[in-house]
Amino acid sequence: MVSVIVPVYNVESYLPRCLDSIAAQTYTDIEVIMVDDGSTDSSGAICDGYCLKDPRFRVIHQENKWLPAARNKGLDEAKGEYVYFVDSDDSLHPRAIEALFWALRESGCEFAIGQYHRVAPEFKLSEMEDDTDFKMEVFPVTPLIRVVPVCVPERLMNNSCVAWNKLIPRELIGNERFPIFYGSEDFPLIVKLYLKVGKVAFLQNELYNYTKREDSIVNKPQPRTMYYNLRGLLLTMESLTGGDREIYLRKIYRRLLISRFFLRGSDYEDKLRDLRRQTVKQTYKEYLRSGIPFTERLGFMVMYFNPWIFTLVMKVLGY
Repeated sequence: MVSVIVPVYNVESYLPRCLDSIAAQTYTDIEVIMVDDGSTDSSGAICDGYCLKDPRFRVIHQENKWLPAARNKGLDEAKGEYVYFVDSDDSLHPRAIEALFWALRESGCEFAIGQYHRVAPEFKLSEMEDDTDFKMEVFPVTPLIRVVPVCVPERLMNNSCVAWNKLIPRELIGNERFPIFYGSEDFPLIVKLYLKVGKVAFLQNELYNYTKREDSIVNKPQPRTMYYNLRGLLLTMESLTGGDREIYLRKIYRRLLISRFFLRGSDYEDKLRDLRRQTVKQTYKEYLRSGIPFTERLGFMVMYFNPWIFTLVMKVLGY
């Protein structure tokens, strides 16, 4: 059985499309756990209605605790041997879960990822093509963890470290849970799971319809999102060694400078200052001794200790 976990928060316009696509899966041995995370619109009532129509659906209503807490609640309640996360404004190809099981069987991998398709908010399920010719590749986890264009094909890069569109053995997750972050909560957990399996099956077929919303966390960055993104990178780096760790260290130091500029004057400026000082204190020796290009390391030190230089650079670049 697959436990399909759907965190729900104020998505009344998209939720029926999402749940209809799950109910229509050709792989029918599923339980659908909807976690209503304190919705203030009709989303909770919509969840209740699906429970009455389909015994595979059940809903948990809780006060608003953010997306990762809703996913964690779903994991706590899951009874299936496999877990599949779906965001409540997205939808699935009818054969999504069937295809991912096929990939696991054919590849011998424990972990499977599907390709996704960006769709407009008004997307209709009837617009999907019935692609029955499954196309699979197998990747070692190293390029997936690094998530840089030189290592990962563009078709895989943008969804390698997010929670959705992945078929994962519940036993592999065990007691691991998402950190309670506002954005970038996926990375630390998914990377930990990659490190346990060694290789991953990737289906080139577009199995997941990702709704591009202008008001989503991803498409409308906020100071809070940027702050937690940095924390997510730091937590992810704790699991890594060698070249993988160095790549995240490089990302973190670049983010320290960028967030310092964009979070200036925000509610998160003081939190960022504390996090920045703690991070530099704990990692600067590792950073200076790393294989990161000398010019980049020197540039960071100059701009970090002389913020007016960084401000000038940003103005020249048009920010």
